[in-house]
Amino acid sequence: MKRVEKLIDDYDDKLEDFLNKLSEIDPCVLGYHYPFYRKMLKRIGLGESFYLGLFEGDKILAVLPGFIKTSDLGKVYSSLPFFGPNSGVLCINEKRIEYTKEITNYLLNVLDADGFISASIYSPFLSNMDEETHIMKDKFPLEIEKFTSYIDMKELSVSSKIRYDIRKSEKAGVIVSDGISDEKIDQFYKIYLQNCADFSIPMKPKGCIEELLKEALNKKNVSVYFAELDNVVIGGLIMIWSNSVASYYLPCALNEHRSLQPNTLLINQALNDAIEREIKYWNWESSPSEESGVYKFKKKWGSTDVQYKIFLKAYKEEQFFKNLGMEEISKAFPHYYVYPFHKLEPSI
Repeated sequence: MKRVEKLIDDYDDKLEDFLNKLSEIDPCVLGYHYPFYRKMLKRIGLGESFYLGLFEGDKILAVLPGFIKTSDLGKVYSSLPFFGPNSGVLCINEKRIEYTKEITNYLLNVLDADGFISASIYSPFLSNMDEETHIMKDKFPLEIEKFTSYIDMKELSVSSKIRYDIRKSEKAGVIVSDGISDEKIDQFYKIYLQNCADFSIPMKPKGCIEELLKEALNKKNVSVYFAELDNVVIGGLIMIWSNSVASYYLPCALNEHRSLQPNTLLINQALNDAIEREIKYWNWESSPSEESGVYKFKKKWGSTDVQYKIFLKAYKEEQFFKNLGMEEISKAFPHYYVYPFHKLEPSI
């Protein structure tokens, strides 16, 4: 007899074992789904963990990662905080329709009775969009189409331009290190803050960066790379790993040293490590648009685009969200996908 339960900390070993086994046969499992990441999000105050597991006996069949954020405006349920193709129901592909229906039915029974503003679920990494839409459309009427980029590591081919940039960086004296210190963490975060300000990037909390850099000491699910010039950090990169997918989590570089290609050197090192780990896919995460510099940079590495979706159920009328506006929603529910902003008209 199958049942759905909320996954509490006591299930962490069982959850990790499930994710490890599933990641060997399906790319839906990302490093974000592991217990260390959930605990980090809780510690820095980004909401209440609401992971669900579909069980048969004591065996986990499927997992739906999610978080709940409560504010004076009400409650919001979402796939993991921060935006991107990072969640959905995790299970073997052959059972996706059956297991997704069971676990989302349970979820909505809980949410429908508890005064939520909205609930959103991202489709899993590299999932079948026709199948996902078929499963979700009746329960989550709003569909928001997005795209992400990835590299199939079997087809990795570094262009001559990238190889030239790597040689240029090395010739200029830039080196890659992974030694972590409080000073390097501070330098990393200062560079990241400046990048966010310069390029209008939604900023992750400092606690998130600090926690992940410390997690990198375990050399398991998180790696950090520093680009240094004359013993000064000029760039950095955080990677988050599952057994089969490398996720390009957070890059940063000093603007005055971008011509030295520190990010290119860092990515090259991370790709070499991905090969050593026998990683199957490199997850670039989403880009602002196909016209953005970030997107074009990823294309230089031979990336492929693929669609993903956000499925959303609104518990309030559209006018409720319009009255709040983008700024108020973002302030009340930072890092959560609450409602598609393109549907909101400026208040008059």
